[in-house]
Order: sequence, then structure tokens, then C-alpha cells
Amino acid sequence: MIVFCNRLLALIVLLGFFSGCKGDAQKGNGNPEQREISLIKQESTISLPLDAETPNLSMGLAYYPSDPPVLFNINPKTNSLQIFDLEEEVLYKTLTFEKEGPKGVGRVFGFHVHNLDSIFLFPQNKGEIYLTDTSGVIKKEISYEVPLYHTAAFVLTSHFASPPVIRDGKMIVKTHVDGNHKVITGEELSKRHLVYLIDLEDGEVELLPHRYPENYLEEGKRHFEASFSASPTKMVYSLFADHKLYYADAEGQELKAKEAPSKYIKSDFENYPLGGNRFESYQYFSASPHYGSLLYDPYRKVFYRFCYPKVEVENDEQVLKLRQYPERFSIMVLDEDLNVLGETLLEDEQYYPNNAFISKEGLYLSINHADNPRNKEDYLSFDLFESVEAGN
Repeated sequence: MIVFCNRLLALIVLLGFFSGCKGDAQKGNGNPEQREISLIKQESTISLPLDAETPNLSMGLAYYPSDPPVLFNINPKTNSLQIFDLEEEVLYKTLTFEKEGPKGVGRVFGFHVHNLDSIFLFPQNKGEIYLTDTSGVIKKEISYEVPLYHTAAFVLTSHFASPPVIRDGKMIVKTHVDGNHKVITGEELSKRHLVYLIDLEDGEVELLPHRYPENYLEEGKRHFEASFSASPTKMVYSLFADHKLYYADAEGQELKAKEAPSKYIKSDFENYPLGGNRFESYQYFSASPHYGSLLYDPYRKVFYRFCYPKVEVENDEQVLKLRQYPERFSIMVLDEDLNVLGETLLEDEQYYPNNAFISKEGLYLSINHADNPRNKEDYLSFDLFESVEAGN
């Protein structure tokens, strides 16, 4: 089971390309009036017990602030969603979905909890969305036509997190570029869209004018996976090999760019080794300097940007481990205008950054890293980090 999920996790890292503790605070973009924020580990840990069929590296998590608050976890092997009570730290309920037949939803690849009465399921590579609730009963199927040169909705909250946004009965979803990513030109890429909009009533699709930057491949072939996040006033995109963030204040607006470099990514971005062997490809995706998930914290009204400095690797064993477990990473904190408030480097105690969630208390990071001495295979475990302003 664990082998299956490890392989699936590694595949997700590559899908965007082939399928189509604390650190110094940083002042915000040269503004001396800007606050300085660090993420500080608290004495609070959540440990959620798992059954034998559930790995402790999750393919998708979702926090919901009910009473009591709950955490949803997806289990691809059993095609189910688990609901954990975060106060009691117990499994509250499991929703299991049929793959085939009149009630089948296919293999559930991603999900989104709009509220406890509206939980959306996304099968892989299909223009379909299924609506359910905490009963697990399918209430509605929404079919839509996947736009040409793009893929079906790609909904993940683990690697390059991109939860959908629902506004006025319509859902904004991330997409991938369809086709051979090895041969696409910068001109072609600049015509491809990062997201599109789906009408939840009739399935009508609208491509939004949020496209890849024209110069992204100007200096060579690079991975162009993106993470998408939204605040009440902005839609924001972070790309694998770009210091800039791209944003729009409204759905119909063209994207603007804002410099937001990590101070820990000091080396130049590397080019994807088109003719390279497996070692070189894995090294590029796992050890080259890059950016990962971009998360929005609605309670503190800030963004978190996950950053991965370059790692020197010497052998296959080290590269294979990096595919699953990053050696070091940092988290930038940015305000709603995308000004950098600070950046925290995590390298002393190992965390698994692809399993993070935001609650009313703060940012929770998974301790289920192979090198973390507190890692337990039969628990999903998380440490709490709070945003602390310099001088407090």
C-alpha cells in the first residue's frame, strides 16, 4: 500500500511536465514600513490515527472550520475521503465511492470542500465533477467539455496546491497544458491558459485570460508547473522556475507580475535536460532551485509561498529520496498585495511540505518525513506554526 502511494506521489510531481527552524526575517520588497514576520513552531501537535490501508503521506488534505473543526484526507487506493475530528483527534467518518456502475465516479483524483453540504469530487483526466456531501451520496454530476490544448480540471492540495474557487455558481479550476511538453515553444506556451471557469449549473466552460508569461522559456526549457491560490481580492499564480508572482484583481483581467524572490534561492534556475537520463530528470525536478505551493491564509490574510533551494546530489539513492522527501525548504509570508513580509528556512527538523493545511490556529506542517524522529507510519501528524511579528 505504502509503495503504491509513494509511486503515485512521485508520478504527481512529474505529471505537470509529462502529462501535459526558523530563519531570518526579510523586509517586504524594500519597504521600510513593512512588518517582519517569521513562522515559529508552537508546542502543539496533531496526531490522527490511520488504518492499515491509509499511508501517512497524503494526496490531498482539506481543513473545514466546523464545530468541531475537521480535516479531510483522500485515500486513492480505497477511493475514499476520511473525515477526522481535530478536537478529539479521531477518525469521525469515511466516505467511500464506487468507481464503476450507475453510482460510479471513477477514480477520485482530487476533491474540494466548499462546505459540508457541497463537496466536489474530481476524477482524473475526465470532464466530469461530482457533487456530494458528508453522507457520501452523489447528488449531482456536472459534465463539461475540456478546452482544446488543455486538460481536465487538475485539483490537488498536495504538490503545487491549487484548490478551486467558487463564485456566483461558477468554479475556477487549474488546468495543465495538453501535448508534448518537451517540444512546446515559448510562443505556444504564452497562448495556453492556467485556469478556466466551469458553470456548475450547465457545465459551460470559459477560458480566463490568465496565461503563461511570454518570456518563461526565453532562457531555455523549464518545468512550467504552477500553483494557484486566491484571496477575496486577487487570483495569484506561482511558477516552478520564476521569482515573480502573477496576479489579477478580477477574473476577466490580464495577469500582472510582481517580484517576490526567495532569499534562499540564490542560484540561477536550471534548464530541463531534454536529452538527459532518468537521474538527470529526477535531479532537475527534486534538487534544482524552484518554487512549489502557494497557499492563502484567510484568517491572517497572508500568502505562504514554499521555496526549494538547490540541493547538491551525488548518487541515485539521494535523488530518489529527494523525490519524496525534500531536504530543506523555506516558506515566504506575503501580504495581500504580495509584498514579502518575511521568510523562514526549515532544515533542522525535517517536515513534509506537501502535506500542509491552514486552520484558525495557524499553519500546520506534516512531520511525516522519513528523517523526522517523530514520524510514525500509522499517524498523520502535524506541528503548528504561527506567524510572529519581529519584536513580539
